[in-house]
Amino acid sequence: MPEQITKASLLAKVSNGYNAFERLLAPLSEEQMLTPELNDGWSVKDNIAHITSWHRRLLELLQAAELRRAPAKIPGTLDDAEVDQINARFYQENKALALNTVLQQFRTTYIQAVAAIQALSDEDLTSTQRFDWLQGETLWQVVQGDTYGHYQEHTKIIQAWLERSQQQSSQEERP
Repeated sequence: MPEQITKASLLAKVSNGYNAFERLLAPLSEEQMLTPELNDGWSVKDNIAHITSWHRRLLELLQAAELRRAPAKIPGTLDDAEVDQINARFYQENKALALNTVLQQFRTTYIQAVAAIQALSDEDLTSTQRFDWLQGETLWQVVQGDTYGHYQEHTKIIQAWLERSQQQSSQEERP
C-alpha cells in the first residue's frame, strides 16, 4: 500500500529536500559547478538543469490537475530507455546555459512547483482515481519523483563526485 500523505506533509518533504540540496550546493565554487566529471561527463550545473527540466514537466502536470484536464503530454510509465532519451534531450537543451541562469531557473521552478502544489487539495494529491491520465498513480508520487526524491538522487551523485575529488586531491598532496 502506498505511503499515506497529506498536502502539508508533502510540502514539508519538498521543502526539506530542496533546502538540503541547496545546502549541498552552497559551498561549491563556480569551477566545481562547471567541472564535467560527474555522471556521464555532466557537471553539477548540468545536474541542476536536469532537475529543473523535470520541475517544468511536473508543473505541466500540476497545472493540468488544477484545471481538471489532461496534460498535453500524458505522462504514462516510462521505461529506462525513454527516461534516458528524455534526459539526453534535456541535457542538449540546457548545456549552453550560463550557471547563473541555471540556478535562477532551478529556484524559480521550485517556487512555482510549491505554489502549484498549494493550489491543489489533499484529495487531488492522494487519490489514485482523481486523474485518469495518471493511470492509478497518485499526484503526490509524481511530485516526489520530480522534487525531493530527485534531489536525493542527485545529491548522492554530487556527494560521490566530491568525495572522489577530495581523495584525488589528498593523494596528489602526498609526497
